[in-house]
Amino acid sequence: MSYKVNHLHNQYSDWAEKANKCRTFMSGEEMVKREGEKYLPKLSGQTTQEYNQMRDRTLFYAASKRTKMALSGAVHRKNAVVTVDSGYEEYLNDITLTETPFNVFAKEATDEILTTGRFVICTDWDEAMQRPYLRGYNGESLINFRYVSHYGKQILSLVVLQETAETESDNDPFTTEYLNVYRVKVIIDGVYHDQLYGPTDKQGKNFELLQDIVPLRNGAALDFIPITIINTSSLSCHFEESMLNDLVDVNRMHYLSTSDLGIILHFAALPTLTITGVTTMDDSDPIRLG
Repeated sequence: MSYKVNHLHNQYSDWAEKANKCRTFMSGEEMVKREGEKYLPKLSGQTTQEYNQMRDRTLFYAASKRTKMALSGAVHRKNAVVTVDSGYEEYLNDITLTETPFNVFAKEATDEILTTGRFVICTDWDEAMQRPYLRGYNGESLINFRYVSHYGKQILSLVVLQETAETESDNDPFTTEYLNVYRVKVIIDGVYHDQLYGPTDKQGKNFELLQDIVPLRNGAALDFIPITIINTSSLSCHFEESMLNDLVDVNRMHYLSTSDLGIILHFAALPTLTITGVTTMDDSDPIRLG
């Protein structure tokens, strides 16, 4: 059976548009200019060559990126003090099983929250290492969720996370193909399931269930989804924009106005030839300047 596991939450698109804008401007000049007309519209009657020259001449000041770096640096000026039970201290030296210490992971989370307003932390279990670890997802990865009422309390019953899977090309072993797969964390009949859905076609329009795992803790299944969503001002799945979104808008307007001023200066600075007292011009006898 094919499932529409890539269905987006009805509030996702509006939030993702702002998140993408913030991520682009906080990535710096090259990324902003690579987006072309999305953030710097082409003028009426302007050719592609003229537009590219205008874009390249335009000054971009990375105010958003510098502000994010300053705020994140201020937060992590000192390492966080974390208290864990005896015997588990070594987990903090590699909290993700990718040789990432806890304080580095915390810094990544802060950077993402400042960038898009959201960071997702999933707690998982590695069978080979026989230990828990954390997995971080950027805000754009969380595409859908659902809350249900349970004894008068709203609990998270569904989370859909988009991941990228690397596969070897069918025709070339040195070529890597990237496919979107979806990690689904869901409560079914009171039991937590960790599922993975993958595409059944190259176009990525249809998906099928690839695996369905029921994680255990002390031999018992979980009745909750082990996930934490950190937003700008809350711990929930609800959409919140970055606290720097307004600064990014100012940064964009500065980029546009700088382009407008640059055009004026460019054309005003060009020398204009004016000839008086000449009634005819002979192409065979050109006027030479300089």
